[in-house]
Amino acid sequence: MGAERRARESAAVRYRPRRPSDSVLYRCVQEHLEIRLAQCRDGHDDEWSVPEHVEYEFRRYLECGVLAHGFARARCGDCSHNFLIAFSCKGRGVCPLCNGRRMVVAVNEVGVPMDCSHTGCRASLEIMGASAQPVIFSHSNPLAPVEHGRNVTAGGPSR
Repeated sequence: MGAERRARESAAVRYRPRRPSDSVLYRCVQEHLEIRLAQCRDGHDDEWSVPEHVEYEFRRYLECGVLAHGFARARCGDCSHNFLIAFSCKGRGVCPLCNGRRMVVAVNEVGVPMDCSHTGCRASLEIMGASAQPVIFSHSNPLAPVEHGRNVTAGGPSR
């Protein structure tokens, strides 16, 4: 009985990699970046060209969270499950994940609590993982009456 419960709990908290290529922003940048950069290079003077650092940030964003561009192998100490964690770009301009982490750190430094009321479960867990301070759910709805991605379970998301 105890082993079954531990297996269920382990499965519930098992690492699930994010899939950046599934997002609308990623697909839009991937499909249109080269075309837009070529348009800016051809037929426009320097006033309209894309600065090198902007192009660099967009290219790094397309590599962020993609296993083919670097990863670390990790192993669960409890169940010995092996998994890969893709490196993040740690960019400063385009990547929503990296910008979100920096925002959490900045908010912690100011001393303002992070409010996860308008975030989904995964975003809430990422915020809690990045935050050195407790987070709050000031006006979230319970999941039981209406199943919606932004409503929280009775126990809330857990680390």
